[in-house]
Amino acid sequence: MSKIIKLLALIIIVISTFFASWFAIHKDIVFHTDIARDFLLIEDVVRNKPITLIGPRSGGIPGVFHGPLWTYINVPAFILGNGNPAVVGWFWVVLYVVDIFIIYKVGKLIFSQEVGLLAAALTAIATAFSVPGFFNPFGAVFMAPIFIYFLYRYIQKKKKKDLLLGLFSLGLAIQFQMAFGVPILVLLLPVLLFFIIKNKKYSHIAAFLILLIPLSTFILFDLKHQFLQTHSVINYLTGKENSGKVDKPFSDILNSRIHSIIHDGPGFVTQDNQWLLLIFGVIMVYGLYKVFTEKKYRDKRSFYLLLLYLYVGYWLMTVLYKGQMWGYYYWPFLALVALFFTSFYEVIDKKLFIIIFLVFVIFGLNVQYKNNFKPVGYFGHDGSSWLFNYNAAKLIFADAPSEFGYYVFTADQYGYPPQYAMHYTQTQYKNKKSFPYVKMATTYLMIAPSNNPTIDDGWWKKEKVKIDKKPDKVFTFPGSNFRIEKYTLTPAEVANKSDDTLIHTLIFR
Repeated sequence: MSKIIKLLALIIIVISTFFASWFAIHKDIVFHTDIARDFLLIEDVVRNKPITLIGPRSGGIPGVFHGPLWTYINVPAFILGNGNPAVVGWFWVVLYVVDIFIIYKVGKLIFSQEVGLLAAALTAIATAFSVPGFFNPFGAVFMAPIFIYFLYRYIQKKKKKDLLLGLFSLGLAIQFQMAFGVPILVLLLPVLLFFIIKNKKYSHIAAFLILLIPLSTFILFDLKHQFLQTHSVINYLTGKENSGKVDKPFSDILNSRIHSIIHDGPGFVTQDNQWLLLIFGVIMVYGLYKVFTEKKYRDKRSFYLLLLYLYVGYWLMTVLYKGQMWGYYYWPFLALVALFFTSFYEVIDKKLFIIIFLVFVIFGLNVQYKNNFKPVGYFGHDGSSWLFNYNAAKLIFADAPSEFGYYVFTADQYGYPPQYAMHYTQTQYKNKKSFPYVKMATTYLMIAPSNNPTIDDGWWKKEKVKIDKKPDKVFTFPGSNFRIEKYTLTPAEVANKSDDTLIHTLIFR
């Protein structure tokens, strides 16, 4: 059976890695606003100021930012590729493979090699199609099995070293995704303190100081900026700040969290299929019954208790959060759910479990492929593609004179994807100089029209950019409503300055 599992897991991981590399093979990545913003942040670190204390903004609470660790992790690949996102895309494939290995290793150390392989294979499927669009929450996905392993080992062996490593790993997870790491830390603090006091390991309390290292960027930023993030959190919790809040009664939010406990976590491996969820539930109930009634599983009980406490506690604690619970908030539970599920290979009939596992694998691959696979025609022809934005920027530089200005219009008003594409392409055209958000004799407008009638690119062009004439040339892109308008402006038209409130920096991150 062991040889069959090794071969099966290897085949699944190889297939999944192929799909994870699909974009990189075509020299492309997904390039929506958040990812383009990350590249602008990395560019800023590499070319302007190497020290930054914050990363991208938190989508949940206004005025709160993630840590900068995701930015710094990507810096070496960015430098190696001279800013080319396609090179960073290959680095993400490497991170994906390392993540799969970590899950295998943790599963092997806690349970067995077979469990490690099965957990790694399930996670490989669930993560493969996300690789071209990696952003900061993946760092927490990476860290989750590591901190769970060390905290479980601390409970087993009561060694301070394991507590230090577990807390440090959790601190790193907070750097990547606060919406996951902070609630988990709050849940762990009373449990760990109780465990320390019960076992009279009072010196271990000092281990919590290691959190100061991964959390130092948040602390220093707040000290430098009059406790901006602290005040933002307080204002949000006390109701002074209502941006992003969902107007629902408490009972509805509680019901949604209970629904999430049952559906969202298992959904990582069941792909939201009700029959697979039922099978997952039956295996979980039967497996836990065996674990807590048979002596031979006694040493593993603390692992299941720890995982169940953190998982259920997370959802119940987030009842206090009134905003939208996006999938990437709890994405780090992915590997833990996979490990939890595959651990029951050790508990139920092995042949039956492998049959069930194969059903999950086949269904999971099929759903992921149907929903997320991009055909060759996508690359360079879809507005969410890096190559699309790069080709648009190259078109401008090839057409432009030695100096020119440009503006970007997108529905979100940030315009990060075309902006970064222009920055990168500028490095390849040393004989030409572009001036972002500056009107010049030759000026280009990169326009991605909005479906929202209240955000009109015609109004933007007239009232914000202060251009009210027909373009000399319009470049269109088959299959997309994106267009580039070229203008030749008179000295008087150039002198009519555009609105200086147009967003063209990372001030909002």
